[in-house]
Amino acid sequence: MCRLLLACAGDGADDIPLDSLVKAKSTTRSKLFGLQRGERLHGFGVAWLPVRGPAGCVVTLRPPLDDLNVRRVAAAAGGRVALAHVRSCACDSCPATTYCPASEPNCQPFARGELVFAHVGILAHHRALAKSGGEAARRADAAGALDCGNSDSAFLFRVFVSLYDETRDVAAALRRLAALVAADAPPSSLNLVAADGAGAARMYDARYEDDGAEGSAGGDKAGVEEVKDVMASESAAFRGVFAAARRGAPSPASLRVLDFGSGDGRYLAEFCRTAAAVLQGGDELEVVAYDVSAGALRAFRRRCLRDAGFSARGGGPLGAVVKDVAAAGGGTAALTIAFVRGDAVASPEAVEALLRCGAAGDVFDVAVSGWGSTSAIPDLEGARGPSRQDGFVAALCRLAPRLLQVVSSANNFMGPQQTYADLRAARAAAAGSDAEALDARIRLATRPGDFYYPVAGHDYFFSAVTPARERQRLLAAGFAEATISACNVVSFRDILGSAVVAKLERAALRLVDADDHLGLQRLLALGAARATGEKARRTARLFDPDRTLVDQAARYLISVARR
Repeated sequence: MCRLLLACAGDGADDIPLDSLVKAKSTTRSKLFGLQRGERLHGFGVAWLPVRGPAGCVVTLRPPLDDLNVRRVAAAAGGRVALAHVRSCACDSCPATTYCPASEPNCQPFARGELVFAHVGILAHHRALAKSGGEAARRADAAGALDCGNSDSAFLFRVFVSLYDETRDVAAALRRLAALVAADAPPSSLNLVAADGAGAARMYDARYEDDGAEGSAGGDKAGVEEVKDVMASESAAFRGVFAAARRGAPSPASLRVLDFGSGDGRYLAEFCRTAAAVLQGGDELEVVAYDVSAGALRAFRRRCLRDAGFSARGGGPLGAVVKDVAAAGGGTAALTIAFVRGDAVASPEAVEALLRCGAAGDVFDVAVSGWGSTSAIPDLEGARGPSRQDGFVAALCRLAPRLLQVVSSANNFMGPQQTYADLRAARAAAAGSDAEALDARIRLATRPGDFYYPVAGHDYFFSAVTPARERQRLLAAGFAEATISACNVVSFRDILGSAVVAKLERAALRLVDADDHLGLQRLLALGAARATGEKARRTARLFDPDRTLVDQAARYLISVARR
């Protein structure tokens, strides 16, 4: 009887050794992948997904523990995901194996790039499907050989690869595969499993997993990941809300900050500076860094220990770190950073419960949702009702009375925004296979303002909001007041690298903060003189006619910086 075993590494865990799968027990007396009496082996394989790079896979037609190559690979290799599969039967006429004889190309799992796949069961009409000329056959042919054989499972893998290449979503591709091959068909057995290395958390894990990745993690157009620090406007805002929290606390104070979506620690330097400027002797500041990527959190912790003078307070790859800082009022204050990893698809309520750890009321004095953390939260497939972003903003309000929130405004990534707006408009008028093809391109970018954009070879989800929409959802979440201001209007990289752009940035921010419409109108007059021609008209068409002067000024400043 065919069987498989999939294992995934938990939070902060080491890679799964392949030995543990190959030697896995089905009972206290027998090996899961050992042959039972009368059982005929038609192939065994084990595949693994490392943190970085493509999947590895080794197959054999011999019992795995009798194969020297399998034993050597299993003793040395492991991954964040590991998948083992045996193809076998206990009779001479098993339909799963008799028409596709045992061969290494038919051994599972199948692997391609950062993708592994296995099937246990029988696709009863496999040959008829392959010859039908229908969608499944066309997709299997388009996928090519893929180093797999002529079995029903190999056919399913080829169709799955074609669907995955459109959706880049394992779950969606598996659902479409099952629906495609099961329609108007005899009963089949479709026990399917697949995993990839392209999920959002895994992308970040791979980019931040080792020291070399930290230096090459850039590629975002805002320049945030290369600079690895906050902007002056962010720093001023954070120190303001933090000082307000300190004034309302007893002396010495014990203050807590939630760094929601901390990544690899862009706020680390600001935490150290703020602690030194605002804390008093004897104060304690605990920062809880929350992210869905264990790789990013591990990189954050490495930066604390290696570059910022922290010492380890807890064991393990995500153990807390601590540092004594010289306090503004004399003496020292303790700055502790603890690391918490969450699930990328968990509900806002589940994440809130994780961060509360049973506590009631306000758990934190200040919450920080840094550069686009909430903007990178998509709705799950098929979701209805309030957006997940709104749900997380409401959860942050319940966790802390003060929030410093940085989001992507509607002036960012104008090209991708327009591309996905066009796709959604086309989808509204499409039907049948055209609608399915558009769904595959839109993916989770289903609401106005949602889009994907490429960073370091991967597509990242993002969404943009207007100032009015951001104020509305902050108030709806339960905050008593909301102050919206411009954080920057050109690339952070450009601000730090060009004196001219930095001067223009400071002038624009003063006009924005002062709500100086006359000054902004003068700025727009200058823009009209410089940004003429078809390029300016194309840019203007990306905006609604009722955009505020602040938005228009920001648009002009972006165009100036890019010339």
